[in-house]
Amino acid sequence: MTTFIPTMISKDHAAELRQRVVDDETFPPEYYYDLVEVPTVTEDHGTSHLSTADKGGMAVALTSTINLSFGAKFMSPSTGVILNNEMDDFSTPGRKYILIPPSNNGAVYSLSELITFTFTMSCFAGQSNYFGYPPSEANFPYPGSRPLSSMTPTIVSKDGAFYAAIGASGGSIIPTATIQSLLNVIDYNENVYDAIQRPRMHDQWVPSLLQCEPGVYSFLPSFVSYPSKRNNFVSWELQDLRLLVVRRLPQGTRKHCNL
Repeated sequence: MTTFIPTMISKDHAAELRQRVVDDETFPPEYYYDLVEVPTVTEDHGTSHLSTADKGGMAVALTSTINLSFGAKFMSPSTGVILNNEMDDFSTPGRKYILIPPSNNGAVYSLSELITFTFTMSCFAGQSNYFGYPPSEANFPYPGSRPLSSMTPTIVSKDGAFYAAIGASGGSIIPTATIQSLLNVIDYNENVYDAIQRPRMHDQWVPSLLQCEPGVYSFLPSFVSYPSKRNNFVSWELQDLRLLVVRRLPQGTRKHCNL
């Protein structure tokens, strides 16, 4: 990563990437290849998050996980601890592929249809990640390595003081849900309840699928047909998610909310 970071944060590189973005069309995943070539979803109950703060401004955002439901489905007979299956977060070596669902004549797919297709293609390609992430050589398991993780525990400060703590469970949708909720608080000045109640969208590039919570239609009615006209596959379902945020109000009191 130390090799790529200077390029990733440079303005020249950002300008180059910006040239690939157009307003009226999306492209297959390989169009967006950047520094490395990345070949081309379901409920998660193995992760939990807590956000808390005290009157002195000390705050904690903590995400813990055993990855999927009941982890490795093995309980230690001596401790009663259920072991995790974080090995699923590593990439499994297999042939490279691009995940593109079969043509549906522009119709919107249900999440269950896309999950079935993703699972079938993943098994066929030798890629075993539960959340549809494609294999990457940089994420192959080897001694001393840590797997890719979507956990995004976040603490925000303002003028040197605690402002908010937020995090979530829900696998690959954690980062997008966290940033969308934070933007609702910081940029749109919503209270924490409204911020995490607002419907969200998620796109992780591969598979080629935009997931939207049904309520998106209520404030973006024209959005229903827009993505499918521009080569996006759309599902009006979003996998299970739990968000928890605590925020310091201007008078110094704290407000928390979870969803």
